[in-house]
Amino acid sequence: MRRVAFLSFLFGLLAISQANADAVFFRYGLGFGAPQQNGRGEIKWFSLGIEQDHKAPWVTQAELGVIADQKDYLGRRSGLFLGTTVGPKMQLGPVQTRYLWGVAWISTTDALLSSHMQFTHDLTLGLYDRKSGLSLGYKHISNAGITLPNRGRDFVTLRAETYF
Repeated sequence: MRRVAFLSFLFGLLAISQANADAVFFRYGLGFGAPQQNGRGEIKWFSLGIEQDHKAPWVTQAELGVIADQKDYLGRRSGLFLGTTVGPKMQLGPVQTRYLWGVAWISTTDALLSSHMQFTHDLTLGLYDRKSGLSLGYKHISNAGITLPNRGRDFVTLRAETYF
């Protein structure tokens, strides 16, 4: 019951903060790290999200996705990810970069992600025009030492987005 209440609260905050989205994005990622931890490429990331520009250079985004484990490493089953992040977005000509950090909830835990409450950060670099963009990024999620072990998961991501 606490999970449902927490998710409802988090989803409500996300909906309020993202009501006037400026962009929609899709993200695909591959997990990496030591083979005994992630099985390099065996963990995949799929998500959809919305982004809102605020007073420059700040943006917020909300993301809903799936962490898919093909081999069930370390007790990990595929599960949902729900998160919100904030951070600066800077652009010079067609080149754009973001560094975002925030909180997230995952539906399943394992030896690397040992709690449902997680923290996340994203670093992206890409090419953008007035209507769309494509970027390469790095995504890390972990619980910041709230519970042990705190190894986290790392992903190399490809992000495609369109602007309104």
